Amino acid sequence: MLSRLYLNSEIYTGTAQWQKAKEYADKVIKSSYRLNTVGKGGWTAYQMLFMGDNGETDAAYEALLPLLQDGLTTTSWGTSLFLIAGCFDGEMHANPNDLTATNGVSAQNWGGNRARPDLIRKFFPQNDAPELPSYDMYVAAKDDRALFDGVGRTLNNEDVSTFKSGYAIAKFTNFKTDGSAGHDATFADTDYFLLRVAEAYLTFAEADARLNGGNTTSEGTQAVNSIRSRAHASTRTNAYSLDDICDEWSREFYFEGRRRMDLIRFNRYGGNNNYTWQWKGGSYEGRSFDAHLNIFAIPTNELTANSNLTQNPGY
Repeated sequence: MLSRLYLNSEIYTGTAQWQKAKEYADKVIKSSYRLNTVGKGGWTAYQMLFMGDNGETDAAYEALLPLLQDGLTTTSWGTSLFLIAGCFDGEMHANPNDLTATNGVSAQNWGGNRARPDLIRKFFPQNDAPELPSYDMYVAAKDDRALFDGVGRTLNNEDVSTFKSGYAIAKFTNFKTDGSAGHDATFADTDYFLLRVAEAYLTFAEADARLNGGNTTSEGTQAVNSIRSRAHASTRTNAYSLDDICDEWSREFYFEGRRRMDLIRFNRYGGNNNYTWQWKGGSYEGRSFDAHLNIFAIPTNELTANSNLTQNPGY
């Protein structure tokens, strides 16, 4: 958490703290926590981070701050269940060991959230993403993190009310590596890793690049390579640029709730007219919006309760 605060220090305070971000990320990398690098039961090491037994396998060693879930004792419509049920419909199949299974929570297939094509292009830059289930998609992408379902789908999100409009995300499931069933048919056992070790590697690499004129030193390159090697993606011996690292944040952490923060830090969110994505600013083609939206408004009830507060600019 401290390395994350230092990484975003320039946004929060106006003063960059890249050296401290790198220093504290390195402490995490060298701690007893570690990347999960070995798959199990036909599942990749990356998939194991988002499965129903992720708190019981070696994936747990990557979790710095897990939100524990159990289908019987922590019943909730949020957290992992939302990410599982909201991303699947009954026609999707994400289990390579059981081609009839959907997501491991048999009663929950809501068919809502999908990927924008801009995310898919991070893995298929030639715009040639195939229409495959997730267990074949990551093989085609040559990157274990490409957990998308493209069967019978369009790449673009032209009709946001239609679940087939856009590739589906099959990243979070309630399957278990040993093939056993979940504790409950309605709620998930999948812990949500709010902070995980992989973040420290990319924090280290980004801070390293920012201290080195925008490109990684050999240390930063190795940090990115560690993340990509775990995903069986290609690595390099030469430097990674900040653009490369921004894309790597997306590949590693999509649908984990941090993209907005990263884009603001890279000056690619509000106030930027050059970096866009489908439906940015509420437009299908994507359009820029003002930089004041990089900071949220203070709720009216808070302003009413405390006269010492002043609304943020632009609201």
